Amino acid sequence: MPQTRSIRIGGCSGSSADRRDAMRLFAANHQNDPVDVIIGDWMSEANMTTKGSIRTADSGNAYEASFLEALEPALLDIAKHKIKVAANAGAADTEKLCQVVMKLVKSKGLDLNVAWISGDEVLPAVQKAMDAGHSQFENIYTGEVLRDWKFKPIYAQAYLGGLGIATAFAEGADIVICGRVADASPIIGSACWWHNWKRTDLDQLANAFVAGHLIECSNYVCGGNYTGFKSLEDKGWDDIGYPIAEISSEGGVVITKSQGSGGEVSINTCSSQLLYEIQGPWYFNSDVTAILDSVWFEQLSTDRVAVHGVKSAPPPPTTKVGLTAHGGYQAEFHWFMVGLDIAAKARMMERQIRKLLGPARIQRLSKLTFTLHGTAPENPTSQAAATVDMRVLAQAPVAEALAPKHFARPCIDPIMQGYPGATPHLDLRMAFPRPIHEYYVTLLPQADIRHRVHLPWRGGEVLDIPPPPQTRVWDKIQPSQPTTTAIGGAVDPATAFGKTVRGPLGWLVHARSGDKGSDCNVGFWVRHQDEWDWLRGLLSVAKMEKLLADEFKGKPIGRFELPNMRAVHFLLHEHLDRGVGCLENGSFLKNFVTVPDDPRYPDIPSTNSTMSLSNKLSITDVDLKDKRVLIRVDFNVPLDSEKKITNNQRIVGALPTIKYAIDNGAKAVVLMSHLGRPDGKRNEKYSLKPVVGELEKLLGKSVVFTSDCVGPEAEEAVNKATGGQIVLLENLRFHAEEEGSSKDADGKKVKADPAAVEEFRKGLTKLGDVYINDAFGTAHRAHSSMVGCQLPQKAAGFLMKKELEYFAKALENPQRPFVAILGGAKVSDKIQLIDNLLDKVNTIVVCGGMAFTFKKTIENMKIGNSLFDEAGAKTVPALVEKAKKNNVKLVLPTDFITADKFDKDANTGYATDAEGIPDGWMGLDCGEQSVKLYSEAIDEAKTILWNGPAGVFEFEKFASGTKATLDKAVAAAQSGKIVIIGGGDTATVAAKYGVEDKLSHVSTGGGASLELLEGKALPGVVALSSK
Repeated sequence: MPQTRSIRIGGCSGSSADRRDAMRLFAANHQNDPVDVIIGDWMSEANMTTKGSIRTADSGNAYEASFLEALEPALLDIAKHKIKVAANAGAADTEKLCQVVMKLVKSKGLDLNVAWISGDEVLPAVQKAMDAGHSQFENIYTGEVLRDWKFKPIYAQAYLGGLGIATAFAEGADIVICGRVADASPIIGSACWWHNWKRTDLDQLANAFVAGHLIECSNYVCGGNYTGFKSLEDKGWDDIGYPIAEISSEGGVVITKSQGSGGEVSINTCSSQLLYEIQGPWYFNSDVTAILDSVWFEQLSTDRVAVHGVKSAPPPPTTKVGLTAHGGYQAEFHWFMVGLDIAAKARMMERQIRKLLGPARIQRLSKLTFTLHGTAPENPTSQAAATVDMRVLAQAPVAEALAPKHFARPCIDPIMQGYPGATPHLDLRMAFPRPIHEYYVTLLPQADIRHRVHLPWRGGEVLDIPPPPQTRVWDKIQPSQPTTTAIGGAVDPATAFGKTVRGPLGWLVHARSGDKGSDCNVGFWVRHQDEWDWLRGLLSVAKMEKLLADEFKGKPIGRFELPNMRAVHFLLHEHLDRGVGCLENGSFLKNFVTVPDDPRYPDIPSTNSTMSLSNKLSITDVDLKDKRVLIRVDFNVPLDSEKKITNNQRIVGALPTIKYAIDNGAKAVVLMSHLGRPDGKRNEKYSLKPVVGELEKLLGKSVVFTSDCVGPEAEEAVNKATGGQIVLLENLRFHAEEEGSSKDADGKKVKADPAAVEEFRKGLTKLGDVYINDAFGTAHRAHSSMVGCQLPQKAAGFLMKKELEYFAKALENPQRPFVAILGGAKVSDKIQLIDNLLDKVNTIVVCGGMAFTFKKTIENMKIGNSLFDEAGAKTVPALVEKAKKNNVKLVLPTDFITADKFDKDANTGYATDAEGIPDGWMGLDCGEQSVKLYSEAIDEAKTILWNGPAGVFEFEKFASGTKATLDKAVAAAQSGKIVIIGGGDTATVAAKYGVEDKLSHVSTGGGASLELLEGKALPGVVALSSK
C-alpha cells in the first residue's frame, strides 16, 4: 500500500572512505529523528576500476568491506525499528557481499531479508554487441571508438536505475545490496517503493532523482566540501551532519540533516551539491531525465530547504558503462625546498634527476613530470611556511621500468650535489611502482542489460526488471551558451557595475567542481540577486579560459546558466587527462578547479558585498494601493507593573512607515512585533494589547487587535479590513516557531518542530500581499517574521531604509579618508569587527578598555590593574600586521585618567604610556593628549564610524574623553562630514548628551549593527528583495 506521509531517507555514506558511524546513529536515534530508509553510496570511478581489477584477478574482496563496519553496529536497531537499507557497496562482487551480510544477520539472531541486484556487469554484452557490429562504443568524453582504444578491457559495469531496489523492497527485502547502480538510484528506488509510483510518474521520479543527487554524497550537502566553510566554524566543523531527504507522494522534496549534528543545510550548501558532477541542464538516469535549468531552493527554516523547479523527461534509451583496463604502473618521489629561489632549485633538481635517469630509462616511461606544489611567502615566520613540495611523477607500461634502481635511486642520488638545503621525503613507499587503471566511458542500450533482483529467502527467486517503456534520444552535446546577452547587449562587467577592485572571485562567489571520466565541471553562484547580472556577464567561456590560465588545455568548454540559483555552470571537456585511475596531479577528487580560491584575480564590483545594503527594495519602491501591507515593527516597549508604556519612542519611530502605507492606499496595515521574552509560550505579561491605545492616540485612528498572530481570527480581521485599517497582531514570541525554540519548565532550550515552523511562516505569509521590515534591531536574527514571509515583494521601511543607507555609505562606498573609532572592554569581543574594518578604513582609533591589551601586547606598556584581555592579546599581533599590510593607520591612546578602584567615587590620577600605570591603579579614561590624537584623525576624515566609548562614561569623573571625542564628532557632522554612531553604548552616549539629531546617523540596531560592522550577513536584510 502506498504511504500518505513523506518518506524520510537518510544518507549514511558518500564514498568508500567516509565516517562509519552514520548508519548506527541514524538507527539508534530513530525514536527522536526517524528515518524510513538508510541509503549509502560506496561507489566511484576510482573503486570501479580497482575492484573490477580485483574481481578479474580473483585477488581479494571485490566488494567494499567498510559497509560491514557501518552495518554491524546498526543491525539491532535497524531490525527493531524496521528501517530499510539500500547500498551499492557490492562494488564488483555484489552476490558475495550479500552472502556475507546474510551470515552477519544470522549471527545476530535477526530475521531480516537480504536481497541483491545484478545486471551491472556487462563486459560480455559489450563484446557481443561490438563483435556483431551493433555499436562502435564511442567514448562519450573523447569521441574515440572502443576498437581504437590501446588498452584491453578487463571489466565493465553499467549504471543501473532504482526500480530494482523498489521491487526488492516491495517483495519484502529489508536490506538491498547493489553493485553499480547510479549514485541517486537508491533514493529513487526507495521513494518509488514507498509511494508505489509507476514508471510513467516522471515528475515524481525526477524530483526523487534530484533529492538523491543532493544526499548521495553524505556530508557534502550539510557543509562538507563547501566554499562557505568558514561560516560553519561555530556550527561544528568537527561533526558535520548527515543528510535526510523527505519526499512526498507528489514528489515534493525537503532536505534536512540529522538532529544535533554540526554544519548546516542551507540554500548555499544545497546549491553547492546540486552543481557537483552535473554535465549540463539535462541530468540522465536510467529511470528518468531531470531538467535542471529552472531549479531553485527555499529556506523553510533552520536546516530545512525545499527543492523547486525540477522538470522531467523520459530517460535515454542507453545507460552509461565504465570499462576498466590495466593502465600500467605509477611511482612518485618528493623533494622539499625552503626559502628563496624555489624555481631555480626545482630546475636544478630536475636537470640532475633527468641526467641520472638517462635517455634509455626515460624512453621506457609513458609519462614523466616535475611539479611544484605551493609557494613560499615573502618574509615567512616559520620553516613550515617557507617549505614547498616538488613532486616527481612517472608512469610506465611495466612495473620493472619503475623498479627502485630505475626510478627511486636516480631521484634520491642527487642529494649531495643538490640545491642548498636539499631534503628528500624519507617515506619512499610512493616511489615503488603501483598499478594504475585506465577508464573508458561509453553507452549501452538499456535493452541489452539483464537488470535483476535476487531474493535468497525465497529459494533464490529472481525477478527481471524490464527497461523503461518510454525513452527519448538526446543530443550528444548538452545545450551551451558561450556568454550571456541578458544584461543589455555588449556590456563590460568590469565597468558596468560601478567601482571595482581586483580580488579573488571567492570574495563574492561560491563554487563547486566535480568529475565524470576525463571531463570536469565547475559551477559558480552568488548569494544575492543584485550580483547575478555581474556574474553571468563576467563568466563567459572566454573568461573561463583566461581564469584557468596554464591549466586550460585547449579543449571545448560548455556553459549554461541556472538563473533561479544565480549560477553559471561550466563543463571542461577532457580537463582531467585520462580519469581518476591514472590522474597525474594531486586532485584525485577534482576539487581543486574551484577558481574562486585561486590567485587569478578578476575585477570585482566593490559595491557588491556579501549582503548589498544599497540595493535593497524600500517601501517607496512598492505599489501599496489596495494591498494588505504586512509590516514587521519593533514595539518592544517598556511596561510598568500596571502594563502602561513608560517610553513610546519605538512606536513613534515606526509611525512614518505606518502612515506612508495608509496614505498610499493600503487596504490593510498589518503590524507584527515581539515584546519581551515569553519563551515561546503565551504570557499575558508580554501581551501587545497595551500598544493599541498608544497607537490610536498617536495616529488618531482605530486599531483592531487580534489575540493571536496567526490563525483564523487574524486572517479574518485582515481580510475584512478596508481603507487602511490598522491590525495589530498579538506577540509573535508567544509561538516557539517565531524564534525557533522555547524553554521547558527547567529552563532548557527546546527546539521547535521544523514542520510547525513551516506552518507558522505560512500563517504569517497569508496575512499580507507586500512585506515591509522596519525592525532593524532584530535583523541579525533568522526569526520567522524576519525571513519566513514568502511574499513577492519584501521591502525596507523607513527606519530600516535609513540604517541601510548610512551603513552602505560606510561599508560599501565610503568617502575617504575613512576613520573608525573603536572602543569597548575586550579585544576578543571586537576581533571580527576590527578584522573586517581593516579591509575598509584608512585609520582605526583603538580606545576604551581594549586599548590596554594593544598597548601591553605591542608596546609592553605597564598597565597596572587596567583591563587586559588574555584571549584577545593572542590576536593583536595579527591585527597589527594586517593593518601594516593594508596601509591602515592605527591610533592608540598615549595618556590616561586613572583610578584606584572601579567606582564612580574613586580617587583619580594621571599617567602616560611612557611611565605606565602603577600597580593597584587602572585606566578608566583617556587624557587630553589622546583626545588630541583622536581629534586629528577626525579632522583628516570625511567618513567617521564610531562604535564604543573612549572611557567609562557612566562615571562622571571618567567621561571627559568620551565627551570631548563626541563634541569633535558633532562638529564634523555639522561641517558636512558623514558621522555614523554604530549602535550600542555609543548610541547611549549620544542620547545622554542630547546630540542624536546633530550627527549624521545614530544606529539603534544594537547587536544587528555590530554584526553588520563585523561583515556578517544579516538574515533580515538578506531576505529583502533587491531593486
